[in-house]
Amino acid sequence: MDRAAGAGHLDVVKWLHENRTEGCTKAAMDNAASRGQLKVVQWLHANRSEGCTSAAMDGAAGGGHFEVLLFLQNERSEGCTSKAFVNATTADELTILQWLFEHYNKQFGRDPLQLYAFDKFYTLRWLKQKAKAEGNAQGRR
Repeated sequence: MDRAAGAGHLDVVKWLHENRTEGCTKAAMDNAASRGQLKVVQWLHANRSEGCTSAAMDGAAGGGHFEVLLFLQNERSEGCTSKAFVNATTADELTILQWLFEHYNKQFGRDPLQLYAFDKFYTLRWLKQKAKAEGNAQGRR
């Protein structure tokens, strides 16, 4: 069930739920959340007792799955770790990064890793804009 959930195969997840007793762990919801499978996450939340870990939100942040983050925040209590900040930064998910800072900044404080993760995006964007401007200037000569 863990693999089927991560792959978004809700029909298989439901069949396994009805016909098997083994094969479902917290990894099912973690995998589904990380891959943006909102309907699977919702179904697991409503029908299974395994739950998830903070890896669900951490993975959803890096995958750009904002609706999944909102659902997990509103319906689950596991929360996220500072890895969510790093994942969102690595994936250039600015909207999610801003949302994380708005909702979880007090929980984690402003340790150097989080500040680095937040500032990295702006630094990279500035460098990209600078390189593009330089390229345009050279092309006009």
